[in-house]
Amino acid sequence: MDAPTLPVAAVRRPQVLEAGLFLLVVALPLAFFPLSRNEFLEVKLLLLAGGTLLVLASGVPADRRLALPASAWAGVLVLAGITGVDRVESLVGTISATGLAMLLCAAALVVVAPNVPTPLWERARGWLVGTGVAVAAVMVIARVSPELLEPLGRHVRFNGSTLGNPVYAVGFLAACIPAALARERGTWRGVLLFAVLGAGFAVAEERSAWLMPVAALAASAWLVRPGGRRFALAACTIGAVVALWIFVPALADRGGPGDRFTAVGQFQTLKGERQRVALYGANLRAVAERPLLGWGPANGWTGFLSSGTPEQIEQAGRYWADAHNLFLELGVTSGLVGLAVFGWLLVRLVPRALRPIPERRWLAAVAATLGVYALVEPLDVMLTPLLLLFAAAATGGREDEATVPARRARGSRVALVAAIGGVTALAGVNLTASALEEWGHTHYEADWALRAAVDLAPWRLTASEALAMSLAVSGRAGDEGAGVEARAVVATVVGRHPRNPGVRLLAADIELLLRNFPGTQDWIREQLEVFPSDTLVVPLVEPGTSLPA
Repeated sequence: MDAPTLPVAAVRRPQVLEAGLFLLVVALPLAFFPLSRNEFLEVKLLLLAGGTLLVLASGVPADRRLALPASAWAGVLVLAGITGVDRVESLVGTISATGLAMLLCAAALVVVAPNVPTPLWERARGWLVGTGVAVAAVMVIARVSPELLEPLGRHVRFNGSTLGNPVYAVGFLAACIPAALARERGTWRGVLLFAVLGAGFAVAEERSAWLMPVAALAASAWLVRPGGRRFALAACTIGAVVALWIFVPALADRGGPGDRFTAVGQFQTLKGERQRVALYGANLRAVAERPLLGWGPANGWTGFLSSGTPEQIEQAGRYWADAHNLFLELGVTSGLVGLAVFGWLLVRLVPRALRPIPERRWLAAVAATLGVYALVEPLDVMLTPLLLLFAAAATGGREDEATVPARRARGSRVALVAAIGGVTALAGVNLTASALEEWGHTHYEADWALRAAVDLAPWRLTASEALAMSLAVSGRAGDEGAGVEARAVVATVVGRHPRNPGVRLLAADIELLLRNFPGTQDWIREQLEVFPSDTLVVPLVEPGTSLPA
């Protein structure tokens, strides 16, 4: 029998809570900032941290059952970052911002999500559906008439909508299906809603765009229990739109990728499966190589390239920075200790989440959908925190709600708010540095902006790379001082990130630009000493020349 719904402990600042939840459910998926180096990444990290900070500052009571394992998980992640191979990289994460900043926000949200009042979660359900419609609409426009989106960002590609990647967009759209099925709608309104979502899946041209709606519908049938009519309406509408896109060439050919890059083409080859097998094998070796606390958050690429066999690296490709499985990635980046503590958190969370009260069944279905996604796709600055947020929220609203007593919680609350406040400040600095980096990329003689970005956020490898390349180009043109500075920037980067798989290749490129081909060879040899399984080879001939006859 479902537990009765009772009012959750009073929230001292309900408007602050609502603002924080709005940032997480609406602003986080939709936000992008064209003036930053990665339009869809740094601003989302800032909104994630800001939304988490507002939720905590609202005074929502902590859940006693989840507080201890979530806090322990956060502590192990910090320890893994300290003992990992690249502490600076673990802080934010250059490639996808899945470092400590993101993970600590996710852990903090788990603690308080169960005690967010049920009426506010009902409002959030409507926000989620509306956001999904907006995300799908942008994807369709970007595919059919991309010129309509130019006013939003002339050089911004919206093929992944406002999430920056079609795979992330598919995961988010799938999570919207249970929320849409949780409410009765008129037939034509339902058809229109699911047709828009289906169009988003269709234009994504990813295999997951076919698989994730199935997972979402299955989770909805199990947990939301929408009734046969509503379920059939959703399934048939989404399926019909996807089929229409596949079988009407005039639609599918409009501005789309080549056949082998479409969902149909991906299903016609086993290349992806062979890559996954090699990827998983290399990452299992990475766990075995550093079993206690792993390689450190956001250092999955180092673990993969350091531990995989030459055959695995050759089969998978050298650029996999994530294990594409939540548990394997946590094992690589935080070791068996991190995996065990995360398992403790799941033991406390999952059984309750799978027995939600009626008003929160849709939350459990959304979490189940995102859970399926997390088993086959990479960690993400948006979807990973939302997975844990919705899963924790599904456990709440019960008669036997266990909250941490106010006296005991006060000190912990202050410390938690201070920690997430620090993460928010860090994310703000990161976004500012990204904007400076973009200015340096797009404006003539703007090395000052790149230097400012490096000084402001020394963890940003992309800023150091851009500065070194710009200086090397000037050095190649005859500015000896610029060449010396370019080598100094590279030396600093290699010294700060000695186990990063990309820094020595940057150094090799710099030496090539400075017409020092033996220096390029030396850096590639050093790369192969640090990463013996890498697929690179030392070039024998300088590019642009040839061997004598």
